[in-house]
Amino acid sequence: MKSKLPAHIIVLITYLLTIFPLQTLAAPTCSMLKDQWNNLYVKDFDISLNKATFSCTNDNGILASTLYDLETADFKPNPSGYKPNFYARIEKNVGHIKYDDGCPKSIAYTYEDTIYLCRQFFIDNRISRASTLVHEMRHTQKDAPVHVSCDGGKYPEKLACDQDFFDAHWEGSGYNADIFYLAWTLKRGMNNELSKSIIQSEINWIIPDRFNNITDKMIKKWRRK
Repeated sequence: MKSKLPAHIIVLITYLLTIFPLQTLAAPTCSMLKDQWNNLYVKDFDISLNKATFSCTNDNGILASTLYDLETADFKPNPSGYKPNFYARIEKNVGHIKYDDGCPKSIAYTYEDTIYLCRQFFIDNRISRASTLVHEMRHTQKDAPVHVSCDGGKYPEKLACDQDFFDAHWEGSGYNADIFYLAWTLKRGMNNELSKSIIQSEINWIIPDRFNNITDKMIKKWRRK
């Protein structure tokens, strides 16, 4: 499960994304999104939301734009020749995407191979929504540990932390998956300074408070203004 961002951060990031569209995220046409929704996304994820028809501005359209971002994202390979395909990874592990209007304190949660999207998901910015799907997909993998009670920070004694921080490797639970996705997105060549700052703000929200075991060296490495 992924808990929601503080309200003031949501407002700021959403405003910046509204007035300054990110170069990293191409803007598909509405007809393109509708075609992908009907011909690919609904079939790949057996999507069941609270809106029967497609509109680029309703929940279906918002989810379609998020899946489009994941589907079309391209990354420069690392020195070993590896680059992630987040859409393919989600499609492989997630059988269903559904809507749940009864989870006001969360963004999304997972049960077995189904991701349930809460109202907050559709309010969040595009980067956060994509990161949320990666986060929740991690929970569907059998080798993923569950979230644990936070030892301190902003969420003491809440089941809202990963036990260990794995420095942007595909290990640990959902918040490590967030960092893995955000790190690759941050390194994309199309980032401008504004997009980098927005992605960095997402990282700063997660580190250090979502990890019980994280060194000062790692915090200094990842948290930037």
